[in-house]
Amino acid sequence: MCQLLGVSFSEPRPFNKLFAEFRKRGESNPHAWGIAYWAGDGHGPAVIREARAAHESPLAAALASESVPATIVIGHVRFGTTSGGWSLRSTANAHPFLFRVGETDWVGAHNGYVRRAEPRFRRPEGTTDSEAFFCTLADELEISKPLLVENKMEVICQVAGKFTHSGKLNFLLSDGTHLFFSANHRAEAGGLYFREVERSGQRALVVATRPLFTDRGWKKAEPGWLYAARDGRVVRKRLIAPVFTGITVFSRETQGKKPSVEGVYRHRSYIDYLEEEINRSKRKQVANFR
Repeated sequence: MCQLLGVSFSEPRPFNKLFAEFRKRGESNPHAWGIAYWAGDGHGPAVIREARAAHESPLAAALASESVPATIVIGHVRFGTTSGGWSLRSTANAHPFLFRVGETDWVGAHNGYVRRAEPRFRRPEGTTDSEAFFCTLADELEISKPLLVENKMEVICQVAGKFTHSGKLNFLLSDGTHLFFSANHRAEAGGLYFREVERSGQRALVVATRPLFTDRGWKKAEPGWLYAARDGRVVRKRLIAPVFTGITVFSRETQGKKPSVEGVYRHRSYIDYLEEEINRSKRKQVANFR
């Protein structure tokens, strides 16, 4: 599974030590790496992506050793699941993805999978479901043109709500002012952790798929919630309400019966149904063994 890194500083600070630790996770996620950062000078982000393992990349090594200041950082190491050798060697499939909404540059990175993301206007350059999800989100942001952070969160939640039960949706997103992050609705599917630190009047918030350096001081992001961080701390959070898409798979026990509301919302795709059946079988085997 891919790994995510997000950082929000209260003022421009070097992020190379965090990236140096995060870069090691390229060993188990060898297909690509990427990073985007805002310098805090009012300009758009620098975006660096490479279709090679982060821990073997001279470019990533240089970035990990240089004291480059930033206010917001989004990093990603990729374990590719798209078919075809080309897809694993293509920079187009490396995260994070850059997209423009109005006069603002946005960046997004994703961990997991998304089913049936179909952008209305934009077309992905690569072949990942992640990029299709962000193109879908960019379309809705372009249409809505939200200005306030609460309005941006509303649009993000509306789009993410369509995929809560048709995939595994951990993602980072930023417009250069706020760092948005959200973990899977299903806690057992893995999520995100975050840590807030304040020293000498300076604040930092770090988000990662797994804690960095130490397990102490990290909090687990609540599944199914969208967080907004600014200047090194969480400033808002909003529940992502599932949106029914009309795609339902029922178990054998429900066939021939009128589906309940719970049943309709329970399975959004065939793969979700299969995963639940497999997990149920494993739990039964463990119970019998005990």
